Amino acid sequence: MKLPKLNLCASKDELRHALQYIAIDEANIVATDGHIVIKHSRSLLNFIEDLPALCFVKADQWVEFTKEFEKAIFVEKESHIILTDKNDKKRIVNVVINPNFTFPNYNTVIPDMSTEIELTGIGINPELLLKLAQASSIEKANCKLHFFGLTTPIIVDFYFAGIIEGVQGVIMPILLEK
Repeated sequence: MKLPKLNLCASKDELRHALQYIAIDEANIVATDGHIVIKHSRSLLNFIEDLPALCFVKADQWVEFTKEFEKAIFVEKESHIILTDKNDKKRIVNVVINPNFTFPNYNTVIPDMSTEIELTGIGINPELLLKLAQASSIEKANCKLHFFGLTTPIIVDFYFAGIIEGVQGVIMPILLEK
């Protein structure tokens, strides 16, 4: 099993300590670097029993989830997940349960879909869109962009073969030169 490369959307900036983590809450798994946000359903991690309702994994640790593994077990007493591959090799992923930081409320930057408008003169940074697409983990993904204003985040719905997969990203718009 491999999980999406959410670490690509997390910050590497030491001054943005909280953004170096991937948040796992009751409904979603979220990564952001302050410019883009990727949100997956928490159901991706349903195979890990007893994982706390709210916890965090540092992005450099999340990389372990992007490699092949057969099973994952959460060890509550030690606050880590043990990943085991098909050769019975074990890797540890540390989990932060009571962080000394506040992860941003990602829901406040995601616009209400009912206010979507069509705009001209705005665009997106293709490097950030590529990061979102890679973090979506949908092979040969297509995306639909939802615009809400010149200074409002753009919603990116990822889909394959015409079916929206429930993976949604957020990216800030840029003004195009005339």
